[in-house]
Formats: sequence, structure tokens, C-alpha cells
Amino acid sequence: MISRTRTSLVGVGCLAAALLLSFPATGAAQFRRTIVRPTVVRPVWGPTFAPVSVNYFNTGSYLHGTAAVIDAQGQYLKNVEQAFLLREQVRAAQLENRRQVFEQHRFERANTPSLEEQREFRRQQEFWRSWNNPPLTEVWSGRALNNLLRALQQARREHGYTGATVPLDAAIVQRINVTSGTSSGLGMFQTPNDLGWPLPLLTEKFEPEVKTIRQLAPEVVKQIAAGKPDAQALDKLNQTIAQLRTRLRENVREMSSTDYIASLRFVNQLRDSMRALQSPSAANYFDAWTLTARSVGELIEQMTQKGLQFAPAVIGNEAYYTALHDALATYTSGLPWESLQDIRARFFSVNQPPASK
Repeated sequence: MISRTRTSLVGVGCLAAALLLSFPATGAAQFRRTIVRPTVVRPVWGPTFAPVSVNYFNTGSYLHGTAAVIDAQGQYLKNVEQAFLLREQVRAAQLENRRQVFEQHRFERANTPSLEEQREFRRQQEFWRSWNNPPLTEVWSGRALNNLLRALQQARREHGYTGATVPLDAAIVQRINVTSGTSSGLGMFQTPNDLGWPLPLLTEKFEPEVKTIRQLAPEVVKQIAAGKPDAQALDKLNQTIAQLRTRLRENVREMSSTDYIASLRFVNQLRDSMRALQSPSAANYFDAWTLTARSVGELIEQMTQKGLQFAPAVIGNEAYYTALHDALATYTSGLPWESLQDIRARFFSVNQPPASK
């Protein structure tokens, strides 16, 4: 019994020893160093293999790589600083451009004529044009006469200019059509008994309207001059003129172009004169606004005091307006140099821009 037990213990011990002896080998096997060599694939060139060089790591390669990294870092920092410098140069150029733009703006503002200077320049240009043989159409429309009138009024107001005595014929003064600026003047109704009808309107087709206007015009003018206008008569006269214009347009194909244009111009002036008769100040044309001047100086004085200006000439009075312009031009030639001073040199003079510091 005892021997069997000893045998069992011996067997267990042997087994344990064997197990202990096997552990170091297993540990050694676990931590065994394995050398793995790189696999070099050699490309095939024909029937043989082409040799492939293998660069092994060495100390020189490490130093060259470090130097390349340092050089790249330095180049990067240099590029950054150059970019900063370039940006500052751009900012400096922008500031210089802004300064030049500001100086140019100051230069233009200092030398650009003001609105008042431009208006004065246009007034001077119109004066010289109206004084030196203007087109007859500008004389007959009253434009040239009004330009000379304003220049003479300014010379009289600023320099006390009276000028030489230039006489005016009474017939010229009577034919002057004036206005206060609200209408084209009394026009045709200055002489209501003799309207100066053109021949094409004296034909049979226009006889009803022409006859009515001939009857109503003197009566209406007499009533307005007396300060007792008749509204019904004014309305009838106005409607008759409108009917005459309509009938004229209806017969345009039966008339020559010359006759039609002359007739239409006459009817349009009748219509414009009718507007003056219908204005609240119509009575002034026969009383307060009547001109009695015997010279150009007196005419300028009267028109200035009454606040009048020249209105377009009535058909048939063009020659009187031409003679009136000649008289005004003669009177204007005696203006002092201060009144004739041309502002063109001042208008176009340019000051030099201030020197940049």
C-alpha cells in the first residue's frame, strides 16, 4: 500500500519536472528574433533579370534630409516676409492713388464754373449773337430784341448807362408787340379793324368764320379796353377762331403748301392773341402798357418800369422789327467796356493744381 503511494508521487514529480523543463523552451520560442529581409522584385528585361540597386540607410543621407528640411523652412519664412513687404507696398500705392484722386477732385472743383457763371456765360454768348447780325427769325420772334434789352437794362442798372440819342419812328413803336411774360402779347388785336387777312382765307369757303371774326374783334377789344369785357362775346370769338382753324385743316388738300402755311400761321397768331384778351391783365395792353417812346433810351426806360419784354412780331410787321433791331444795335454800340467785358477768358481759365508735398 505504501509502495503504491510512493510510485504515484514519483510519477507526479516526474511529470511536474517535465513540465517545468518545457516552459523555458516555450518562452524562448515566443521571444525568438525573426529577421525579415525585403523582397526585391526584379523586372524582366528579355530573357534575363535586370539588376535593381538597393540604397541602404546611412548617416550621410540623414544629414542631407535634415539640411533640406531646414532650407525649406528658411525659404518659407523668406517668402512670407516678402509677401508682407509686397502687401505694404500695395497699401502705400493705394494711399498714393487716393491722394492723387483727392487732389484731382480739388483741382476740378476749384476750376469748374459754377451754375451762376455758366448762366452768365450763356447770357453773354446770346448777347453777342443778338448784337452781331442775328438770323431774321430770331429778330422777328423777339429773342434777339430781348437779349439786347436785358444787356441794356443791366448796363443802365450797374453802370448808369444812358447812351446816345437814337430816335424811333412812331410807326415802329405802334407796331411793337409787348408782353409781361404770361402770353404772346396782344398781337393781331393791336389793330382789330385791320387784321391783315391773307388772301387764301378771303375765299368763299372761309367766308362765314371770317365775317364773324371781323364783326366781333373790334367789339371785344373795345369792351376790354373800357374794362367791361363781355364773356359771351369772348367765348363766341374764341369758338369762331377754332372753327376757322378746323375748316382750314379740312381744306388742306385743296390748297398749295405756301397758302396753307401762311393761313395756318395767321390763324395760330389769332389764337395766341385771343389768349392775351382772356387774361386778367388784358386791359393793361390798352392803357398801362401802351408805349409812347420816341427814342431807344425812352423805350428801354418804359419797358423797364412796366416790366415788359418783346413778343413775336405780327404777320406784316416783320420790317418794323428789323428796323427796331438796327436801332437797338446802334444804341448798344455805345456801351462802356465794363458792360461788354467778355467772361470767356475767366470761364475757361484753369488754375494750376497745388504742388504735392
